[in-house]
Amino acid sequence: MISNHRPPVPAQRPAKPAPPRPRYREDHERWTIPEGLPDEDLRELLIQRINEIDQTKREIKTQVHEANVRAHEEGLPRDRAWQVRAQDKDKHLTREREEVRRVLGEVNARLKQGRLDIAIAKAFVAVARKELPQEAFEGLMGMASAKAGQG
Repeated sequence: MISNHRPPVPAQRPAKPAPPRPRYREDHERWTIPEGLPDEDLRELLIQRINEIDQTKREIKTQVHEANVRAHEEGLPRDRAWQVRAQDKDKHLTREREEVRRVLGEVNARLKQGRLDIAIAKAFVAVARKELPQEAFEGLMGMASAKAGQG
């Protein structure tokens, strides 16, 4: 016998709350390494950018974890599309960090070479002062000062 009785409708789940929006910077333009800065200033800027990238990556990971925990506690499915976007941003930041780190390595090498050159020049002056007659040493220092624009 066929009945017109319908089975009870299961209780509707509450409306899915919107996932939290990522708090990382909304600008999606690629950060560019400025040209023409002295190496000391460029080094500080690169270190600052690496710190910013690391902070943003930590924030993204925290947000993904919190969203997963909240979805589990509320019995709701995870917002996979949002998580994929967050993971894509994390991967993009990882690539950017690698590039900034590579440039920082080059800047550090130039700074190290400059310090080595200064140390060699100081040692050369000390040896010349000791080994050369005073008149010859003073003459060389005068020529060197003139060449450096200090004389």
